Amino acid sequence: MAHEITTITKLYCDNSVGGYLPSHTVSKTIAQVGFQLGDATQTITNASAQVIVVPAGITGDRFLEITHLGVTSTGAATTSYVNVSIDNAGTKYVFSKLAKSSSILIQPTGAIYAAASAADGAMIQIRVCDV
Repeated sequence: MAHEITTITKLYCDNSVGGYLPSHTVSKTIAQVGFQLGDATQTITNASAQVIVVPAGITGDRFLEITHLGVTSTGAATTSYVNVSIDNAGTKYVFSKLAKSSSILIQPTGAIYAAASAADGAMIQIRVCDV
């Protein structure tokens, strides 16, 4: 049996001021040349951006799903978010702002960094597989 990767994305919006974006699902299955994969949680602080740690065997092209699980301690602001960027300062080249319980699916080739907006930090879950 061949190694396969299936990605599925879906976006739907229906707001109270008359805007409506109908549901649209994109599904794609590709052959996986490699065989490395993994998942983990990682604590992200707001002191500085941290590299998102992927398993050592995954060094090239990959699919990376990042989910913001919430703040690391109770009582923190519910408006906290995680900035995802391609620079280690975490302020330039931010390409995604993850609110609590939201996720992104990307296909990066280099290091990806994250920084939390709340002083209490945030917890993320990553799921990754090489292409």
